[in-house]
Amino acid sequence: MISPDRISILLPQSSADIEAIADDIITVARAFCRGHEEKSHLEYLEFLDWLCDYPQVLTMVYVDGQPAAWIRIDDHHINPGEVGRKCLEFSGAIVPEFQGQGLTEAISPLAIKKAFEASDAKKMIAVTDGDNPAAGAALTALGFKYRATEPDGRRIYRLLRTEYAQAV
Repeated sequence: MISPDRISILLPQSSADIEAIADDIITVARAFCRGHEEKSHLEYLEFLDWLCDYPQVLTMVYVDGQPAAWIRIDDHHINPGEVGRKCLEFSGAIVPEFQGQGLTEAISPLAIKKAFEASDAKKMIAVTDGDNPAAGAALTALGFKYRATEPDGRRIYRLLRTEYAQAV
């Protein structure tokens, strides 16, 4: 486990703040994507573009001053054009050398809290690769509940605002 005194958290407040740490965001993304060479160059570029596309909440995490992880939470309409049916989407990446050391549990509650405070969404979802049971376990520890498995193996988890409010 990484001791809390080694962790620093940055919550960018503006697009300028995000641009200032864009290299750190990309550093984490590149490290996280190692081993996914089957993705085309275009898919990778689209992923990097999405990363820096000003989310609802972005949490950048450093361990001993080195970029270690990010959490991104986006606010979506469940059905475009439908008023009032919003959903937050939780996503993140941890540099492999920092995986399995408790970072998700240490940093995610702050990002989740900020996202629910900033949105009127009733729920938050997260999607994991089917071959990543550690991500599912971390989400479950945060209060997410497993909902379904997609045909491609991705697993969907959900956290209701009311369940989160009761847990904190």
